[in-house]
Amino acid sequence: MRTRLAVFNTETGSQLIIRPPIRPLTFSLLGIAVMALAGFALTAAVIAIVGRDPFTDRLFPGLLSVASMALAIYFAFPLLWRAIGKEVIDIGPTNIRITEIVGSRQLRQQTYDSGRIRNMRLEKVKYVAKGHPFSHDAIFFDCDGHVVTFAWRLSRQEARGLLEGPLGRFAEEGPR
Repeated sequence: MRTRLAVFNTETGSQLIIRPPIRPLTFSLLGIAVMALAGFALTAAVIAIVGRDPFTDRLFPGLLSVASMALAIYFAFPLLWRAIGKEVIDIGPTNIRITEIVGSRQLRQQTYDSGRIRNMRLEKVKYVAKGHPFSHDAIFFDCDGHVVTFAWRLSRQEARGLLEGPLGRFAEEGPR
């Protein structure tokens, strides 16, 4: 599945909106349901091992329900990101602002001054997750001694198009 990219020209510059590939919301709900069922199964297993008395009848189900809901929320976040998340990049005359949004909630927003952005480039990111190698392309740039990564959901062709288009002036500036 392909990432969805929208480019808008505004009065002050450009705005890029990057959404993950379309994933059915049922996939997200299925993940949450599996985590909840795992919590209930674990609760039943602990009660079967420890035995039933008034203490275990109240304490273990409560603790395990809270723990399973915490795990469900933790694991549901990436699923929610796939279903309703987006990355918004505002390119203005004096700065670039990168915002990550899930639903209507803004998770993170960073603003970078145009004069400090150097060496914007397209690179392959490689890492190993749970023993399986994975790689993808992302746009990188240097700013005040830090390396900033964004647009990692785009295909290589889309990212190149952005570096040749709206982000072109940053790719050409600075040392290579």
